[in-house]
Amino acid sequence: MKNLRDSKTELVLWGLNITAFSPHMKLVILALAMMTSQIMHGLFTEYVAQGALSQLMWSSAAIELSAYSLLAAFELKAGNDNISRSPSRMPEYCVIAIFISLGRGLTWVAYASLSYPTVVVFKSSKILIVMVSGLLILRKRFRLVQYAAGVLAVTGLYLVSSADGQANRQGAKDSRTGIVVACLATLFEGIVSNLQERSLRGGKGSLVEMLFVTNCMGSVLLYLIAAANGEMRVFVGEIDRSPASIAWLLITVVLAYGGTYAFTACIAEFGAVVATGLGIGRKLLSVL
Repeated sequence: MKNLRDSKTELVLWGLNITAFSPHMKLVILALAMMTSQIMHGLFTEYVAQGALSQLMWSSAAIELSAYSLLAAFELKAGNDNISRSPSRMPEYCVIAIFISLGRGLTWVAYASLSYPTVVVFKSSKILIVMVSGLLILRKRFRLVQYAAGVLAVTGLYLVSSADGQANRQGAKDSRTGIVVACLATLFEGIVSNLQERSLRGGKGSLVEMLFVTNCMGSVLLYLIAAANGEMRVFVGEIDRSPASIAWLLITVVLAYGGTYAFTACIAEFGAVVATGLGIGRKLLSVL
């Protein structure tokens, strides 16, 4: 696969080349791919995070990133792509991997401690983090109307989360700790979007290569965290007791990979802010 930013001649989504389409059609295709995959992923995630694996979130996140790397490896093999062995890319990939692993791990913890709509609307505030980090990392400049749109998104986040909190008051499901965790997850995932865009702009590696290497590194970090807090031992026992749990988790992961791939392809083609804006639309549909 050729680099998306470098040649602008090839854009591949799930093995399908959509380069020949107009920019507007590419955006529509990527948006539909993101929304379809991630809405279904959200439904399965809520079931898994509040079911048999409810106390095993770091290990679930590790399995998720492991599956991401395996799917990316399969795509690398199918496309006859080779991984760049340039040492200059490894520090960049390491930073991305750290932010991805912490973002995904904390997101799973948030799913287990908050209602799904609350997590979704909190993560909608990622647009502001993407804009601010884009200013610092990529030296981007935004118009006033774009900042206003970000503020409106956060305002909508507050209103919807407040309404959801009132609806769940009897169950007292949403905790302050969970809200802090959701905020940290949003921070890490907002920053990683611009780190990914900067990496793709470098022109030295492909999108699927970046997904393979960074998710592989990130999964190792998550396995270490899960092992340190004793989750892995409990996780293995839970899988022995309820084999269906791993099947549900793998379905969730495949859907998440499809959405993540479409999201990252959108970052490569249109930038992190556009991709995040589409993500907000998907989150609104998820809540509804």
